[in-house]
Amino acid sequence: MDAIGSETLSQFGVKYNFDNPNAWSISLGRLFGGLIIQGIKVTGRTGSALNSGYSEGETSVTYPIPFQALLGFTHGLVDTSATFAEHASVNPNSSNAKVFLHALTSTNTEITTWIWLAGI
Repeated sequence: MDAIGSETLSQFGVKYNFDNPNAWSISLGRLFGGLIIQGIKVTGRTGSALNSGYSEGETSVTYPIPFQALLGFTHGLVDTSATFAEHASVNPNSSNAKVFLHALTSTNTEITTWIWLAGI
């Protein structure tokens, strides 16, 4: 992005921050309708077992750039242990989200995942 010229991009409201390896963001400014793309590394711990053999945990995350409207998100598992599966659900508002982490047949397990979000 620096090769294009940050002064020209900043005139259109484009800004980005890759300083934090656990939470990065790109705001594409008014040329792209205020589109914001960001990624957040989330680590949480599950609790006790649920009826189905799953255990569940919940953690809060703060977006690097707050959204007025979340357009979509996806997540990806970082942990590779075969003893559990991970699922994250995001319940967004203007500045943060709750991420729900589910583990299969494991209790009190630490899970790390990435969530990638797009919004305006």
